[in-house]
Amino acid sequence: MLGKPSEDVYQMTSEKRLDIESEEPPILRVLDCLCHNEQMRSEGYPREDLAKIEWWQRLFAQFFDLREDLIHPA
Repeated sequence: MLGKPSEDVYQMTSEKRLDIESEEPPILRVLDCLCHNEQMRSEGYPREDLAKIEWWQRLFAQFFDLREDLIHPA
């Protein structure tokens, strides 16, 4: 059985993770909600349970967020 990792291993792992994350694009919340709605539809949830997303938010969801603060659950 392997022993407990040292503090140096934790530090190195944390630095690598932060380097990877720094190169990631920002989360697109509207797109995230669209994907969540698709998942819920595939699982049989009724339309009333899906997040309400405006047509103009859907139009630009893959490029940038437009008023993601307006998205709310049913």
